[in-house]
Amino acid sequence: MNSVSHSFEDLAQALRILLEAHSRAERQGLIRIDRAEATGNIENAVSGVLNAYHSLFDAMSKAQMQPDWYRTPELALMLVLRNARHHNHARKIRTLYTHYA
Repeated sequence: MNSVSHSFEDLAQALRILLEAHSRAERQGLIRIDRAEATGNIENAVSGVLNAYHSLFDAMSKAQMQPDWYRTPELALMLVLRNARHHNHARKIRTLYTHYA
C-alpha cells in the first residue's frame, strides 16, 4: 500500500476517533461528569485529525497528486489550522470546548 493510501486511512481513523470523543462527551455525558477529560479527549482528537490531514497533504505532494491546496478555501483552512496549532501561533488555536472550560 502506498503512502497516500496509508495517510488517507490514518485520516479516516483520526476522524472516527474525533467522532467517538465528541459522542462520549455529549451523548454519553462525560462533559458533565469530567469536563477536563472530555475536553482533553476532543483536543487530542482534533490534533490527530489535523496532523493526519497534513500527512495526507505531504504524501500527495510527494506523489505529485496535488489539488490546488491553497486556492481551495476548505483545504487551505485545514493546513493553516494545523500549522498554527503545530507551531503554537496565536496562543494555540483551541476548540470551543477548551475555550469554555
